[in-house]
Amino acid sequence: MRLAGGDHEGPTLLCLPPIIGVSGPHQYARFAAALRGRRAVVALPHPGFRAGEPVAATARALARAHADTALRLADGAPFALVGYSSGGFVAHAVAEELRARGTAPDRVVLLDSYPPDETELLERLIPAVIRGLKARRDRVLGGEDDAWLTAMGRYMSFDWTPSPVSAPTLLVRSSTPLAGLPEGEPWRATWKHPHRAVDVAGDHFTMMEAHADAAAEAVEEWLAG
Repeated sequence: MRLAGGDHEGPTLLCLPPIIGVSGPHQYARFAAALRGRRAVVALPHPGFRAGEPVAATARALARAHADTALRLADGAPFALVGYSSGGFVAHAVAEELRARGTAPDRVVLLDSYPPDETELLERLIPAVIRGLKARRDRVLGGEDDAWLTAMGRYMSFDWTPSPVSAPTLLVRSSTPLAGLPEGEPWRATWKHPHRAVDVAGDHFTMMEAHADAAAEAVEEWLAG
């Protein structure tokens, strides 16, 4: 789903939503709006989050499907893979799949993503994340359609442990902790493989909502630089 168009030279952004919560292109709406006229932004929704859609059988199957779509949409032009939150797991897996095919993306952008194998850190974050997801779920669904629960459960059962990729990687981190996190405990997003990190305004959710302009600008500056 195309969210924004632009004439700026450089890679198109192919954006993977999270695999936790009510996943969909809407999570990139404000981010894409901030780049309208400068950068093409396309969302690649995961199958299974709407009623009647099949869920991918394995992490590799999902990565392959998105890799096929990325290559078709790019049609030989440069592109960057973007993953927000747990969508970073998928973006990195797609980059691995493309590297194996000899067609790695130009860049990878992780928006407040955490290493999927950092179980202790993720366990501390989950309660605060769930509270934020519940509030946003009701606004998006209005209490209807629970297909996302099945998809989320399935995708979160996969092994998303990342391997190194050749593409330069940017980690955009929120600068404000979520309310309710244990005081003094580590909370800031990290990534184990080579990357550049930049901090932007907002918490894990608001950096893509009220402060989406700042996140988009950080990505644009890195791409342009």
